[in-house]
Amino acid sequence: MSLRTERVPRAPRGLDIEAVLARLVLLEVNELLVECGPRLAAAFLEANLVDELILYVAPHFLGMDAPPLAALAGLENARRLSRFQFHEQRMIDNDLRLVLTPKGA
Repeated sequence: MSLRTERVPRAPRGLDIEAVLARLVLLEVNELLVECGPRLAAAFLEANLVDELILYVAPHFLGMDAPPLAALAGLENARRLSRFQFHEQRMIDNDLRLVLTPKGA
């Protein structure tokens, strides 16, 4: 498999996710796994582009300086986001693996 670089436009807050997904559709990509940090996670959640969340919970405290799961801004923003439900949960060694799907999906 060879790697290639694709150029897409930027959005005011960074990556133009809609342009990326449009390009992936043209390339016939029909499944996408996104491993990301809080900013990109928030962008996908805010755009309602998440059909499954896979979270790993470890029994460790990270402290108040740890980054959030998603850098969502404000309660008004949180109210318009998709609600999720637990779809699957299982232990992997000492970690808990959670799979969540949007309610009503």
